[in-house]
This record gives sequence, C-alpha cells and structure tokens, in this order.
Amino acid sequence: MRPTILLLLAAMAAGSAQAQFPTRHSRLTVATPAPSAGRPSDLRPTAPLNSPKPARLEQGDSTIISDTPEGTLIDNTYNSSSAFYQTPFGMAMETTMDGTIGAYVKDGNGNYYIKNPISKIRTDTWIKGSLRGDTIYFDTPQCLMVMEDQGSRQAYYVYNMKLNDNQTNFVPDTLAHYVKFVDNDGQLRQVSEGILGLTTQTGAWTGYGDYDITIRPQDDQATATPEGVDFKPYILSYDNSYGTRSGVKCSVGLKGNAFYLRDLCSEMNGNCISGLFDGNTVSVDMPQYLGPDMEHGYHLYAFGAVSEIAPDETGRPQEHTYLANHLSFDYDPSDASFTSDSVLVLNMGKNDFYYLYGYRRPQLHPYEPKAGQPANAVFSDYMAYTKADGYGGIKFVLPEFSTANDYLVQDSLFYNMYFDGELYTFAQPLYRNVVEPMTDVPATYSDGFDFVSKDLVRTVYYYSDLSTIGVQMVYKYDGTTMKSDIVTLNLKEMAGIQDMHGGKRVVSTTYFDLSGRQVNADFQGMVIRRQLFDDNSISTSKIINP
Repeated sequence: MRPTILLLLAAMAAGSAQAQFPTRHSRLTVATPAPSAGRPSDLRPTAPLNSPKPARLEQGDSTIISDTPEGTLIDNTYNSSSAFYQTPFGMAMETTMDGTIGAYVKDGNGNYYIKNPISKIRTDTWIKGSLRGDTIYFDTPQCLMVMEDQGSRQAYYVYNMKLNDNQTNFVPDTLAHYVKFVDNDGQLRQVSEGILGLTTQTGAWTGYGDYDITIRPQDDQATATPEGVDFKPYILSYDNSYGTRSGVKCSVGLKGNAFYLRDLCSEMNGNCISGLFDGNTVSVDMPQYLGPDMEHGYHLYAFGAVSEIAPDETGRPQEHTYLANHLSFDYDPSDASFTSDSVLVLNMGKNDFYYLYGYRRPQLHPYEPKAGQPANAVFSDYMAYTKADGYGGIKFVLPEFSTANDYLVQDSLFYNMYFDGELYTFAQPLYRNVVEPMTDVPATYSDGFDFVSKDLVRTVYYYSDLSTIGVQMVYKYDGTTMKSDIVTLNLKEMAGIQDMHGGKRVVSTTYFDLSGRQVNADFQGMVIRRQLFDDNSISTSKIINP
C-alpha cells in the first residue's frame, strides 16, 4: 500500500487537507488483507531476509528433503504457532499464526517428518526427527531451502535458537541443538523452549521463526456441491472501501429447506456455504469450513462478522470487527433476492480474524446480463499539473452497476475523458503506449504507465495545465450503447484550497529508505518522506507503509 491520503472531494470543499499523489509511474500492488499484522519487537536479525522465495532445487541440494518421505502421511494439517517475520526496515515482527496448511509423516522406524516448519515461508520441504522415549527430537541445523541472489545460491537452515545475552537477537542454542515435540494421539506439539529459526549457514538469524508450534489433523469437513441442486447465477454485491458497491459473480442453489452459496472465489474449490431456508429468511450457522486454500497456505472458513465503534488508544473512534457464529439473509420473492445487514467473511483459519475476503451488507440478486445506463464514476484523488514535472494525474472509481442496480459486464464498460470540456482522444506521441488512437478507453485497459489499474480505481496522467477534467462511463452491450452523466472536477478550485502546510503547495515528494536510497512510495516498511514546497522549503518525516 502507498503512503497516500485519498481525497474525499466533498470533504475537501469544506477545507480538508490536499492529498499527495503516488510516485510517478510506479506500479501498484495488491496485498492480501491482514487485519492483524502483528506487533513490532525489539529484535534485530543479523541476516535480514526480505520477501524470501525459495529457488528451484538442483542436484547439489541433496541434503534438503524435498520429496514426501515414506510412511503414514497426515496431509493438510491445521497448524498454529507464534511466529516472527522480518520487515523491510530491519525489525522483526511477532504475530500469531492460525490455520496454516502443513503435513507430517510418521514411518515405521520411529522417524517423523514435518513439512513447511517455518509458517511464514512455504518451502514445500521437510525436516526430520526421531522418537526417543516419548519425545520427538529434531536435531538442528537442517538445511531447509536455497535462494538465488544476483546469480549466487545461498542455503538456509533451521536451528533451535535462544535469545542472546542482551536479548536483541536470536542465536543458535549450542547446549540444546534440537527442537522437541510430543505426539498426543496424532497431534504434534512443541515442548521445547526457544524458537525454530531460519538462519544462514553460519547460524545468523534471518528474522523468521516459530515457537509454541501445534500440528493437528484437520477434522473439519467442507460441504461439497450436493447432487440434485439447481444452481442459478447470482451477483453478490457489497459495500467497498471506495464508498460504492462492488459485485462478484456466484451461484445460489435451493433444495427443500436447504440453501447453498458457492463460487464466490476460486479458493472455495467448489465447496458451499450452506444454510436453512424457511421461505422468508436464510439462517447460516458459522463457522463453515471451505477447504484448504493452497494458494495462500491457509484453511479457509466462512464466518459472519459484527462491527462496533470504540475509542482507540488516543481516544479517537475506531471501528472494530469481530468474527460471529451466525449470519442471516432476508428473502424477497418478488425478485428472488437475499439481503443482509451483516458482514460475510471468508477467513484464513478459524480462531483469529484474518480475512481473505469481506463482504459488508451482502445482497444476492439473480444475474442476467442486460443493457443499462452505467452509474457515474467517482473521483478519489488528483495530482495537480506542475511545469517542473510536466504532468498531472487523476484517479476515479469505476461503477460496477447500472443506475437500475444491474451488474455491468466489465469487458463491455468503457470511459471517455473530457479535458477542459472537450472529448479527448488518447494517441501517440504523447501517450506512447497507445497503439491506435483511443477515445473509448476500455475499463480493463492498463499500460502500467499512463493508465494504471488497481481494483476499481483507474489512474490517468495528463500533460497540460488543465482547468477541468470530466469522466463519462460508456456501456456497450448487446448492440446498445448507454452513457452515464459526465462528472467534472474543477482543478483550479481544488488547487485553491489551502492544505495542511499553511497554504504552501507541495511541488514534489520523494521517498528514501533508512539507508538513504531513493525508493518508490509503496516501499514496505519505514521510509523517510521528503516534500519540497513552492517556497523552496523542505519538510521530512518518517512514515511506515504496511
């Protein structure tokens, strides 16, 4: 995410602060939502490892156990632990992991093998332990993975680690060079102190590790698609973070007094959320297991959720959301729709609020593509044109529904832009990536430079000192073309509003990491923001990007 404040244009008219636009032409990324990312610790890893991605194993990596060992396999286990992971600014974060997917093997010779022992890194490799009495000892170090860095290959190991004397870092425990587990009726539980840490070959800690590890068989059963149910296409609409409604295609089936909802996302793997239907309402008891989500490495569950407003540490009101064990929909037979004032959550794990998808005030309507007038676009941010930069930028949110609340086929949606009241055609050489002159811009179009797409937000850059910019949505479906109103932003009025800097205007904004290297605005971790104002004064501040 970026260290930007999105403009709420209505609020700006009342005199709120001017937002700073993202760094020019930097690419946008989408991260998995993490309501509880953990808490910073005072630990400083000696061998920081940012965004680790194991390399493909080669013949010389024979010490790494990559193939599933022979024996009794307990697959797709439900794992939990307390874990550390390293942040880009050199600090270790501590968090709780719940519902991660693992596996273990027990052979006939008293050996145990654990897959993916470091919860924050999926290596798909194993470590080996042996049963001595009633305790399983995993001797360390054991080689776990190899990474490639600028053409060289670096091996990484797991160690049993303890805090150093001044408690600023973890170091290998030279007296107890093993991690101990016990097997309680098929559930493996760590009983030794210290962490199972990831290190370099010399034992330097990378910032990753787990303790209080529990590995249990997954006993929950997902509801597979039942036979004899006539599923019909539906759209689930919900409140998004842009102040509009989003939609996702899904399927709804009814059989007797049973209600089934599936296909909200690929991670559901064809499994269903089920409820009881009495002709007026649908009652859904939660949680419901939706199967292993191998893409993200978590067991996926459906929950309801409730929100409440409570003061934070500074006394300001803040919304808090909690998992709930029930969700209900009201049924309207006139249009076969289902509505709820609650929140439907697809959660990673079943004990902590760590959502993959959240649908606030979900509504289910039968899906039948049809022509319709698209709703208006909504402006969300802008960057004023400056001679120094030679460009400006505008952000707006696409509609996903027509004015009649019908879902729009996104491939049939376009937009026109009006610069100072004139319909504009994008073409070379000014827009260098546009192959053919383009007036109707496809809503799905992005070149990562002049046109940038993120979720429903579109960013378009412009190259002259404009007074107004207008956006009009165009919907072309089944031989019919319909258009929204033209929504217009007066840039001169926006630029005339005083901002939080006492009336000074920001000319440029640059970002640096703690080593002084210039980075993009979306660089994760702690960065230094440098702002140059139109009176040549400079302001610097530290910010943290999640």
